[in-house]
Amino acid sequence: MNQRIFNRCVEIAKALKHNKVTGKSFHGSFIVRKSRIICIATNNYNKAHNDKKFGRYDNWKGYETEYKPCVHSELAVIVKYGETDLSDCEFVNVRVDNNGNANMSKACPNCFRLIASLGGPPKKLFYSDGEGNMIQDERL
Repeated sequence: MNQRIFNRCVEIAKALKHNKVTGKSFHGSFIVRKSRIICIATNNYNKAHNDKKFGRYDNWKGYETEYKPCVHSELAVIVKYGETDLSDCEFVNVRVDNNGNANMSKACPNCFRLIASLGGPPKKLFYSDGEGNMIQDERL
């Protein structure tokens, strides 16, 4: 992943935030193949995570009240792409905070489990850190 493509993902996420934000946080996920963005999706707090189709969503943050997980951008981009073999692709996550800056967007344990379980997981997984830098997720 080159910095230019990552910066483009950040720019697109910032532009989408104003029209697509549905809750307290805004995340965008991108599938990139051969330095081209081929699929984009965002999180949606108005849609519930489908446990039956995509596996149980574990309460990894330890919420004491009942937590109803939403559709995270990682799941949304995989569904939108329509294929489970991403072995020739790279995956990028970007979070845009309320100040319009790229912020920490490392895939949660549930999304990482989903990405890793694909028929062909992506070659590499990148995310924006707390300062908007591109970080490669070493878990994959």
